[in-house]
Amino acid sequence: MLILRIAFWIAVVAVLLPSAPSISSSDGTAQAASGAPAGDAEVFDASAAVDMAMNTGSDVLSFCERNDAVCDTVAAGGSHVANQLIYYTGEAVSWAAQALIDARGAETGTPGASPAATATPAEVTADVPAPIPSQGA
Repeated sequence: MLILRIAFWIAVVAVLLPSAPSISSSDGTAQAASGAPAGDAEVFDASAAVDMAMNTGSDVLSFCERNDAVCDTVAAGGSHVANQLIYYTGEAVSWAAQALIDARGAETGTPGASPAATATPAEVTADVPAPIPSQGA
């Protein structure tokens, strides 16, 4: 993905840079900065490039209409990646929580004890507000 981003930004910069000036050679003919004769160089048409980009975009957007099997396979792969991401994010959070519990236990001298495990039920529910009665039930 990084390579695509780099290629995109290089292309944007290349399009936005001004054209190289023509250089006169010793025999009086104009040459482009690349050394090719100036008359042979193609003229860049920005509106044609925009039209081609729009056509490419519409072609990419209709890809799944033409290739259902490919899109189904990619969707299954994306679902698998999302499930793996969710699972391993949960594992990382569990690991970080256990490391925090162990660090706090080391401070208090009781390894592996979480602060919530040492609290009494009255202490846990002391800050919980009473439920609001429903109106017109």
